[in-house]
Amino acid sequence: MKKILPILLGIIGLAALILATHKCSTDNTEENSPVDLSEVLKTYEQYTKSPDTYERDSLLISIVSQGYPECMESIGLISGDSVSVDLSEFSKSNHPMLKQANDIYNSNLVFQCLYSDVEAWIRFKYPEQEGAIPDKITDAMKKFNASAIKDKELQAATTRFINTVNNTIVIDSTTSEVANSHMAIASDSMFEAITGKLYKFADNADKKTIAAEIEKYKALVQWGEDYLKNYNDADSASRLKVILDDLNKCKTFDEQCSLWLAWASSEKSKDEELWYTYVAHKLLSSGNYNVLLQPMWDIWRAEVQIQFYGLSTFSNIPNQFYNELRTQCYIATLKHIDKNPNDLLAMDCAASIAMSDNLARFGGIFGNKALVRLTELLPAHYGNYLSSEPSSEDGDKTE
Repeated sequence: MKKILPILLGIIGLAALILATHKCSTDNTEENSPVDLSEVLKTYEQYTKSPDTYERDSLLISIVSQGYPECMESIGLISGDSVSVDLSEFSKSNHPMLKQANDIYNSNLVFQCLYSDVEAWIRFKYPEQEGAIPDKITDAMKKFNASAIKDKELQAATTRFINTVNNTIVIDSTTSEVANSHMAIASDSMFEAITGKLYKFADNADKKTIAAEIEKYKALVQWGEDYLKNYNDADSASRLKVILDDLNKCKTFDEQCSLWLAWASSEKSKDEELWYTYVAHKLLSSGNYNVLLQPMWDIWRAEVQIQFYGLSTFSNIPNQFYNELRTQCYIATLKHIDKNPNDLLAMDCAASIAMSDNLARFGGIFGNKALVRLTELLPAHYGNYLSSEPSSEDGDKTE
């Protein structure tokens, strides 16, 4: 769990440019208020009252999955006309990161979502699948555009990528290997344009400030590991109730997120995936900010995919649904930065969220990418799969 560090710490070089023009606000009371988890505790009470295991599990599944897309509703197809997010409220800010927030987020969102459709096209473009599904995919891909992106360089790079993808699909409608080659070239160019904007100020990084911020991050993570003692000391029959009570008793949102991550990362929570997924959604959808939002969202997404939609490369992968919650986390982080323009960890958190990828359809021997992500994020639970033999029924088709 200590390996879960922000992936884009270079972005905190923004601070060198910002410190001269902004004063740091410390009024975080509202956004750091703990989330009321009494509803989760009520669910636990209902859960324990039923003597029947199947009935208990069915109740929990029905509650946790409220508002989730239907499992068999689709293959997770994303229509290009419903992808972009309006973040223009931040564009007038003098803060370099906030000013670019809309364009960086939307350009990567278009890139990720269009490529998800490409993966679906490759997966379902077989003779037995001719007709409805491939046609729906190509129709959805043609609707992508770069209109939400105002930066001319990013808009041009996004437009080139969209055109390359659609032209490749038309030309190489039966050869996925060639299509992949074209797509790789286009995606490299697009990714270079996005990261070029994101790392624009990274050379100005203050090493002492970076070191201090990393220590703050480590201290936050360590707090959760230390406070998990009550859970670790409890017997197996009462352990779940202990952690749910402790999470609801936390005095701040920071404490809740730290304790949640320690719980989810613990080897003892292996059979509590549905519970920590349930709590994660409550925390992530609160609109509160915490530096751990990105890894929390990443774990929540992968667990939801495994628990409700499956590991197959033919599964419904509802990336648009996952990205709705990612957007909420991004907006919460941007609002925090607006109030606290010198918060380096928040800038790194925003960069990590903005550059998060979609859950890929191809994950090698494991089917789609959900299990691969969890072997990285929760090795205490899923690390043993790294040495497992292929078990997916379609694992040999995922390349």
